[in-house]
Amino acid sequence: MFDACLPLIKRLRNKAELFCVFEVYPHTPNMMEVSNKDFGDKDCVKGSKIESLIKYSDYIPLDNTLVIKFYRPSEVIKHIHMMHLLDKYVKTVKPDFVYFYNVDSIALLFSFSSKYKWGMAVHDPILHSSEKNAFFHQMIRRILFYKCHSFFLFSATYLNEFSHEYNIPTQNIHLTALGAYEQIAIPNSSEEHKGLNLLFFGRIEQYKGLKYLLASFKLLREKYDDIYLHVLGKGYIETDIIDLNNPGLNIVNRFYTVEEFRETISKCDLVVCPYTDATQSGVIMSSYAFRKPVVATKVGGLSEMVTHLKTGYLIDTYEPHVIFNAIDFIYHNKGLLKEWSLAIDNEYGENGEHGWNCIADKLIENINDLIIQK
Repeated sequence: MFDACLPLIKRLRNKAELFCVFEVYPHTPNMMEVSNKDFGDKDCVKGSKIESLIKYSDYIPLDNTLVIKFYRPSEVIKHIHMMHLLDKYVKTVKPDFVYFYNVDSIALLFSFSSKYKWGMAVHDPILHSSEKNAFFHQMIRRILFYKCHSFFLFSATYLNEFSHEYNIPTQNIHLTALGAYEQIAIPNSSEEHKGLNLLFFGRIEQYKGLKYLLASFKLLREKYDDIYLHVLGKGYIETDIIDLNNPGLNIVNRFYTVEEFRETISKCDLVVCPYTDATQSGVIMSSYAFRKPVVATKVGGLSEMVTHLKTGYLIDTYEPHVIFNAIDFIYHNKGLLKEWSLAIDNEYGENGEHGWNCIADKLIENINDLIIQK
Protein backbone atom coordinates (compact mmCIF):
# COMPACT_ATOMS: atom_id res chain seq x y z
CA MET A 1 0.00 0.00 0.00
CA PHE A 2 3.06 2.29 -0.11
CA ASP A 3 2.03 3.95 -3.38
CA ALA A 4 -1.54 4.43 -2.17
CA CYS A 5 -0.70 6.11 1.14
CA LEU A 6 2.28 8.33 0.23
CA PRO A 7 0.27 11.32 -1.07
CA LEU A 8 -2.06 11.09 1.93
CA ILE A 9 0.86 11.03 4.36
CA LYS A 10 2.26 14.15 2.71
CA ARG A 11 -0.96 16.09 3.42
CA LEU A 12 -1.55 14.66 6.88
CA ARG A 13 1.91 15.64 8.12
CA ASN A 14 0.97 19.27 7.42
CA LYS A 15 -2.28 18.97 9.38
CA ALA A 16 -1.25 16.89 12.41
CA GLU A 17 1.72 15.54 14.33
CA LEU A 18 2.19 12.36 12.34
CA PHE A 19 4.09 9.16 13.09
CA CYS A 20 4.39 6.39 10.49
CA VAL A 21 5.07 2.68 10.66
CA PHE A 22 5.80 0.66 7.52
CA GLU A 23 6.17 -3.10 7.38
CA VAL A 24 8.21 -4.40 4.48
CA TYR A 25 9.16 -7.85 3.22
CA PRO A 26 12.78 -7.24 2.15
CA HIS A 27 13.32 -10.59 0.40
CA THR A 28 11.38 -9.64 -2.73
CA PRO A 29 11.21 -6.46 -4.87
CA ASN A 30 9.21 -3.74 -3.12
CA MET A 31 8.36 -0.18 -4.00
CA MET A 32 10.26 1.12 -0.97
CA GLU A 33 13.41 -0.57 -2.34
CA VAL A 34 14.25 -1.75 1.17
CA SER A 35 16.47 -4.83 1.40
CA ASN A 36 17.90 -6.97 4.19
CA LYS A 37 21.08 -4.90 4.29
CA ASP A 38 19.00 -1.91 5.44
CA PHE A 39 18.01 -3.85 8.54
CA GLY A 40 21.39 -5.41 9.29
CA ASP A 41 20.89 -7.57 12.38
CA LYS A 42 17.80 -5.62 13.51
CA ASP A 43 14.10 -6.20 12.91
CA CYS A 44 13.21 -2.52 12.82
CA VAL A 45 15.00 0.66 11.82
CA LYS A 46 14.27 4.37 11.78
CA GLY A 47 13.06 5.69 8.42
CA SER A 48 15.79 8.35 8.27
CA LYS A 49 18.41 5.55 8.32
CA ILE A 50 17.13 3.93 5.12
CA GLU A 51 18.81 5.47 2.08
CA SER A 52 16.10 4.50 -0.43
CA LEU A 53 13.51 6.49 1.54
CA ILE A 54 15.42 9.76 1.45
CA LYS A 55 13.89 10.61 -1.95
CA TYR A 56 10.47 10.51 -0.25
CA SER A 57 11.44 13.00 2.46
CA ASP A 58 8.94 15.52 1.07
CA TYR A 59 6.22 12.95 1.70
CA ILE A 60 7.25 11.04 4.82
CA PRO A 61 8.31 12.45 8.23
CA LEU A 62 11.37 10.19 8.26
CA ASP A 63 12.45 11.10 11.80
CA ASN A 64 8.99 10.01 12.98
CA THR A 65 8.97 6.83 10.91
CA LEU A 66 9.68 3.23 11.87
CA VAL A 67 10.22 0.45 9.30
CA ILE A 68 9.59 -3.08 10.56
CA LYS A 69 10.82 -6.22 8.82
CA PHE A 70 7.87 -8.36 7.81
CA TYR A 71 7.89 -12.06 8.63
CA ARG A 72 5.43 -14.51 7.12
CA PRO A 73 2.76 -15.96 9.47
CA SER A 74 4.38 -19.39 9.03
CA GLU A 75 7.37 -18.01 10.99
CA VAL A 76 5.16 -17.82 14.06
CA ILE A 77 7.62 -16.56 16.68
CA LYS A 78 9.15 -13.92 14.40
CA HIS A 79 5.69 -12.87 13.23
CA ILE A 80 4.55 -12.33 16.83
CA HIS A 81 7.76 -10.40 17.50
CA MET A 82 6.91 -8.17 14.54
CA MET A 83 3.51 -7.46 16.11
CA HIS A 84 5.23 -6.72 19.42
CA LEU A 85 7.51 -4.12 17.78
CA LEU A 86 4.49 -2.25 16.46
CA ASP A 87 2.68 -2.46 19.78
CA LYS A 88 5.75 -1.20 21.65
CA TYR A 89 6.25 1.72 19.26
CA VAL A 90 2.62 2.84 19.52
CA LYS A 91 2.84 2.87 23.31
CA THR A 92 6.00 4.97 23.07
CA VAL A 93 4.34 7.52 20.77
CA LYS A 94 1.11 7.71 22.84
CA PRO A 95 -1.06 8.84 19.93
CA ASP A 96 -4.55 10.31 20.03
CA PHE A 97 -5.56 7.97 17.23
CA VAL A 98 -4.04 5.03 15.34
CA TYR A 99 -5.01 4.61 11.69
CA PHE A 100 -4.23 1.31 9.99
CA TYR A 101 -4.13 1.79 6.25
CA ASN A 102 -4.91 -1.83 5.50
CA VAL A 103 -6.17 -5.02 7.13
CA ASP A 104 -3.05 -6.85 8.29
CA SER A 105 -2.05 -9.37 10.92
CA ILE A 106 0.57 -6.94 12.30
CA ALA A 107 -2.36 -5.22 14.03
CA LEU A 108 -3.49 -8.31 15.95
CA LEU A 109 -1.50 -7.86 19.16
CA PHE A 110 -2.23 -4.13 19.16
CA SER A 111 -5.97 -4.79 18.85
CA PHE A 112 -5.96 -6.88 22.03
CA SER A 113 -3.47 -4.95 24.15
CA SER A 114 -3.93 -1.29 23.26
CA LYS A 115 -6.32 1.15 24.86
CA TYR A 116 -5.80 3.82 22.20
CA LYS A 117 -8.59 4.75 19.85
CA TRP A 118 -8.03 3.29 16.43
CA GLY A 119 -9.57 2.73 13.04
CA MET A 120 -8.88 0.67 9.97
CA ALA A 121 -9.03 1.41 6.26
CA VAL A 122 -10.51 -1.55 4.38
CA HIS A 123 -9.42 -1.56 0.75
CA ASP A 124 -11.35 -4.76 0.01
CA PRO A 125 -14.55 -4.77 2.10
CA ILE A 126 -15.62 -7.84 0.15
CA LEU A 127 -12.76 -10.12 -0.88
CA HIS A 128 -11.91 -10.63 -4.54
CA SER A 129 -13.12 -13.89 -6.09
CA SER A 130 -9.52 -15.16 -6.11
CA GLU A 131 -9.26 -14.69 -2.31
CA LYS A 132 -12.51 -16.28 -1.15
CA ASN A 133 -10.76 -19.50 -0.08
CA ALA A 134 -7.89 -17.76 1.74
CA PHE A 135 -8.75 -19.19 5.17
CA PHE A 136 -5.99 -17.48 7.17
CA HIS A 137 -6.73 -14.10 5.60
CA GLN A 138 -10.44 -14.49 6.32
CA MET A 139 -9.73 -15.43 9.94
CA ILE A 140 -7.49 -12.38 10.47
CA ARG A 141 -10.13 -10.09 8.97
CA ARG A 142 -12.88 -11.40 11.22
CA ILE A 143 -10.78 -11.11 14.38
CA LEU A 144 -9.68 -7.55 13.57
CA PHE A 145 -13.15 -6.46 12.50
CA TYR A 146 -14.54 -7.82 15.76
CA LYS A 147 -12.02 -5.78 17.77
CA CYS A 148 -12.17 -2.59 15.68
CA HIS A 149 -14.88 0.04 16.09
CA SER A 150 -14.12 2.51 13.29
CA PHE A 151 -13.84 1.57 9.63
CA PHE A 152 -12.97 3.58 6.54
CA LEU A 153 -14.11 2.37 3.11
CA PHE A 154 -12.96 3.77 -0.24
CA SER A 155 -16.26 3.19 -1.99
CA ALA A 156 -19.91 3.47 -1.04
CA THR A 157 -20.81 0.53 -3.26
CA TYR A 158 -20.11 -2.16 -0.69
CA LEU A 159 -20.98 -0.26 2.48
CA ASN A 160 -24.23 -2.12 3.25
CA GLU A 161 -22.87 -5.51 2.19
CA PHE A 162 -19.76 -5.00 4.34
CA SER A 163 -21.94 -4.00 7.28
CA HIS A 164 -24.11 -7.10 6.89
CA GLU A 165 -21.26 -9.56 6.20
CA TYR A 166 -19.30 -8.61 9.32
CA ASN A 167 -22.17 -7.41 11.53
CA ILE A 168 -20.79 -3.86 11.73
CA PRO A 169 -23.18 -0.96 12.51
CA THR A 170 -23.23 1.49 9.60
CA GLN A 171 -22.58 4.39 11.97
CA ASN A 172 -19.13 2.89 12.57
CA ILE A 173 -18.29 2.98 8.87
CA HIS A 174 -16.89 6.13 7.27
CA LEU A 175 -16.13 6.89 3.65
CA THR A 176 -12.74 8.04 2.47
CA ALA A 177 -11.26 7.98 -1.04
CA LEU A 178 -8.23 7.33 -3.18
CA GLY A 179 -6.56 10.13 -5.09
CA ALA A 180 -4.13 9.94 -7.99
CA TYR A 181 -0.80 8.31 -7.11
CA GLU A 182 1.08 11.51 -7.92
CA GLN A 183 4.51 10.41 -6.66
CA ILE A 184 4.98 7.99 -9.56
CA ALA A 185 4.10 10.52 -12.27
CA ILE A 186 6.45 12.73 -14.23
CA PRO A 187 5.32 15.99 -15.88
CA ASN A 188 4.76 16.16 -19.63
CA SER A 189 5.13 12.40 -19.88
CA SER A 190 3.06 11.71 -23.00
CA GLU A 191 4.82 10.81 -26.24
CA GLU A 192 3.43 11.80 -29.63
CA HIS A 193 2.51 8.86 -31.85
CA LYS A 194 0.00 7.65 -34.40
CA GLY A 195 -2.69 5.07 -33.85
CA LEU A 196 -3.92 4.02 -30.41
CA ASN A 197 -1.78 2.52 -27.64
CA LEU A 198 -3.55 0.52 -24.93
CA LEU A 199 -2.11 -0.51 -21.57
CA PHE A 200 -2.99 -3.24 -19.07
CA PHE A 201 -0.75 -3.24 -15.98
CA GLY A 202 -0.45 -4.50 -12.43
CA ARG A 203 -0.49 -7.91 -10.80
CA ILE A 204 -2.18 -10.34 -13.19
CA GLU A 205 -5.02 -12.19 -11.47
CA GLN A 206 -7.96 -14.03 -12.98
CA TYR A 207 -10.50 -11.43 -11.80
CA LYS A 208 -8.68 -8.70 -13.74
CA GLY A 209 -9.96 -10.14 -17.01
CA LEU A 210 -6.81 -9.98 -19.12
CA LYS A 211 -7.99 -12.94 -21.21
CA TYR A 212 -11.02 -10.94 -22.35
CA LEU A 213 -8.85 -8.01 -23.32
CA LEU A 214 -6.51 -10.27 -25.29
CA ALA A 215 -9.49 -11.76 -27.14
CA SER A 216 -10.82 -8.30 -28.01
CA PHE A 217 -7.35 -7.14 -29.07
CA LYS A 218 -7.19 -10.05 -31.50
CA LEU A 219 -10.39 -8.72 -33.11
CA LEU A 220 -9.09 -5.15 -33.11
CA ARG A 221 -5.87 -6.12 -34.91
CA GLU A 222 -7.91 -7.82 -37.61
CA LYS A 223 -9.49 -4.43 -38.33
CA TYR A 224 -6.68 -1.96 -37.50
CA ASP A 225 -2.92 -2.28 -37.85
CA ASP A 226 -2.14 0.76 -35.70
CA ILE A 227 -3.71 -0.33 -32.39
CA TYR A 228 -1.15 -1.65 -29.91
CA LEU A 229 -1.51 -3.36 -26.54
CA HIS A 230 1.12 -3.27 -23.79
CA VAL A 231 0.79 -5.71 -20.87
CA LEU A 232 2.97 -4.99 -17.86
CA GLY A 233 2.87 -7.22 -14.80
CA LYS A 234 3.56 -10.62 -13.32
CA GLY A 235 1.07 -13.49 -13.39
CA TYR A 236 -0.38 -16.34 -15.40
CA ILE A 237 -1.37 -15.50 -18.99
CA GLU A 238 -3.57 -17.88 -20.97
CA THR A 239 -1.64 -18.58 -24.18
CA ASP A 240 -4.45 -20.22 -26.17
CA ILE A 241 -6.31 -16.95 -26.65
CA ILE A 242 -3.85 -15.17 -28.91
CA ASP A 243 -0.37 -15.70 -30.28
CA LEU A 244 1.80 -13.83 -27.79
CA ASN A 245 4.04 -12.85 -30.71
CA ASN A 246 1.08 -11.19 -32.42
CA PRO A 247 2.07 -7.90 -34.09
CA GLY A 248 1.24 -4.97 -31.88
CA LEU A 249 1.29 -7.00 -28.65
CA ASN A 250 4.03 -6.30 -26.12
CA ILE A 251 4.03 -8.37 -22.91
CA VAL A 252 6.41 -7.89 -19.97
CA ASN A 253 5.37 -10.71 -17.63
CA ARG A 254 7.37 -9.96 -14.47
CA PHE A 255 7.71 -7.47 -11.66
CA TYR A 256 8.56 -4.08 -13.13
CA THR A 257 10.25 -0.99 -11.78
CA VAL A 258 8.66 2.44 -11.41
CA GLU A 259 10.95 3.66 -14.19
CA GLU A 260 9.74 0.91 -16.54
CA PHE A 261 6.15 1.76 -15.73
CA ARG A 262 6.72 5.46 -16.40
CA GLU A 263 8.34 4.71 -19.74
CA THR A 264 5.53 2.39 -20.81
CA ILE A 265 2.54 4.48 -19.73
CA SER A 266 4.07 7.54 -21.38
CA LYS A 267 3.67 5.75 -24.73
CA CYS A 268 0.04 4.88 -24.11
CA ASP A 269 -3.23 6.71 -24.64
CA LEU A 270 -5.59 4.60 -22.63
CA VAL A 271 -5.57 2.11 -19.75
CA VAL A 272 -7.97 -0.84 -19.89
CA CYS A 273 -9.39 -2.53 -16.75
CA PRO A 274 -11.72 -5.34 -17.92
CA TYR A 275 -12.21 -6.62 -14.37
CA THR A 276 -14.79 -9.30 -13.55
CA ASP A 277 -15.07 -8.06 -9.95
CA ALA A 278 -13.43 -5.24 -7.99
CA THR A 279 -13.72 -2.94 -5.01
CA GLN A 280 -11.68 0.06 -6.13
CA SER A 281 -8.50 0.16 -8.16
CA GLY A 282 -4.99 1.43 -7.56
CA VAL A 283 -4.42 0.85 -11.27
CA ILE A 284 -6.93 3.58 -12.06
CA MET A 285 -5.33 5.96 -9.57
CA SER A 286 -1.89 5.29 -11.07
CA SER A 287 -3.34 6.00 -14.51
CA TYR A 288 -4.90 9.25 -13.31
CA ALA A 289 -1.52 10.36 -11.97
CA PHE A 290 -0.44 10.47 -15.62
CA ARG A 291 -3.84 11.90 -16.60
CA LYS A 292 -4.52 8.80 -18.68
CA PRO A 293 -8.23 7.95 -19.25
CA VAL A 294 -9.47 4.47 -18.38
CA VAL A 295 -11.81 1.92 -19.93
CA ALA A 296 -13.32 -0.10 -17.07
CA THR A 297 -16.16 -2.49 -16.41
CA LYS A 298 -19.06 -1.42 -14.20
CA VAL A 299 -18.12 -3.67 -11.31
CA GLY A 300 -17.62 -2.86 -7.62
CA GLY A 301 -16.61 0.73 -7.01
CA LEU A 302 -15.05 1.31 -10.44
CA SER A 303 -18.07 3.28 -11.60
CA GLU A 304 -17.35 5.70 -8.73
CA MET A 305 -13.81 6.19 -10.03
CA VAL A 306 -14.44 6.40 -13.79
CA THR A 307 -17.08 8.82 -15.01
CA HIS A 308 -18.42 7.65 -18.37
CA LEU A 309 -17.35 9.89 -21.26
CA LYS A 310 -15.70 12.31 -18.81
CA THR A 311 -12.65 10.56 -17.32
CA GLY A 312 -12.92 7.43 -19.41
CA TYR A 313 -15.35 4.88 -20.77
CA LEU A 314 -17.46 2.47 -18.69
CA ILE A 315 -18.55 -0.85 -20.20
CA ASP A 316 -21.42 -3.00 -18.95
CA THR A 317 -19.57 -6.31 -19.16
CA TYR A 318 -16.07 -7.67 -19.76
CA GLU A 319 -17.08 -9.65 -22.86
CA PRO A 320 -14.54 -9.25 -25.72
CA HIS A 321 -17.04 -7.76 -28.18
CA VAL A 322 -18.05 -5.09 -25.60
CA ILE A 323 -14.40 -4.15 -25.02
CA PHE A 324 -13.94 -4.12 -28.81
CA ASN A 325 -16.86 -1.71 -29.30
CA ALA A 326 -15.57 0.69 -26.62
CA ILE A 327 -12.05 0.85 -28.06
CA ASP A 328 -13.39 1.06 -31.60
CA PHE A 329 -15.44 4.11 -30.54
CA ILE A 330 -12.42 5.75 -28.93
CA TYR A 331 -10.26 4.99 -31.98
CA HIS A 332 -12.67 7.00 -34.14
CA ASN A 333 -13.01 9.78 -31.53
CA LYS A 334 -9.43 10.07 -30.34
CA GLY A 335 -9.86 13.80 -29.73
CA LEU A 336 -11.92 12.89 -26.65
CA LEU A 337 -8.80 11.63 -24.91
CA LYS A 338 -7.47 15.16 -24.39
CA GLU A 339 -10.83 16.30 -23.00
CA TRP A 340 -10.89 13.35 -20.60
CA SER A 341 -7.31 14.02 -19.49
CA LEU A 342 -8.24 17.62 -18.67
CA ALA A 343 -11.27 16.43 -16.68
CA ILE A 344 -9.05 14.06 -14.70
CA ASP A 345 -6.69 16.94 -13.93
CA ASN A 346 -9.57 19.13 -12.71
CA GLU A 347 -11.10 16.41 -10.56
CA TYR A 348 -7.95 14.83 -9.11
CA GLY A 349 -5.68 17.88 -8.95
CA GLU A 350 -4.58 19.29 -5.60
CA ASN A 351 -7.83 21.07 -4.76
CA GLY A 352 -10.16 19.04 -6.92
CA GLU A 353 -13.12 17.15 -5.50
CA HIS A 354 -10.98 13.99 -5.35
CA GLY A 355 -7.67 15.76 -4.71
CA TRP A 356 -5.52 14.61 -1.80
CA ASN A 357 -5.94 17.85 0.11
CA CYS A 358 -9.71 17.34 0.29
CA ILE A 359 -9.29 13.66 1.16
CA ALA A 360 -6.93 14.51 4.03
CA ASP A 361 -9.24 17.24 5.37
CA LYS A 362 -12.20 14.86 5.45
CA LEU A 363 -10.14 12.14 7.15
CA ILE A 364 -8.91 14.58 9.82
CA GLU A 365 -12.50 15.69 10.39
CA ASN A 366 -13.68 12.10 10.88
CA ILE A 367 -10.78 11.24 13.18
CA ASN A 368 -11.33 14.35 15.31
CA ASP A 369 -14.96 13.30 15.75
CA LEU A 370 -13.84 9.83 16.84
CA ILE A 371 -11.29 11.22 19.29
CA ILE A 372 -13.82 13.38 21.12
CA GLN A 373 -16.43 10.62 21.34
CA LYS A 374 -16.77 9.20 24.84
